Amino acid sequence: MGGVRKYLVVAETESESSGSSKSREEWDCDISADEEDLILRLHKLLGDRWKLIAGRLPWRSAQEIEKYWKMRSHAH
Repeated sequence: MGGVRKYLVVAETESESSGSSKSREEWDCDISADEEDLILRLHKLLGDRWKLIAGRLPWRSAQEIEKYWKMRSHAH
């Protein structure tokens, strides 16, 4: 088994009324190398269907996986 990778995601959210960035969201994510590999393979097969991917990782929510994917996309 592979090690665990730790990510800290900091995202700015937009205010609905003004359209400006007002708040920041921080999110820690511990993704193992095995989980990462499975997410990559499932995304290649299923695309952005986070609920279906999360169905194969029952200890992860669809929201967690989507946030991980977005963080990963911005890092590469």
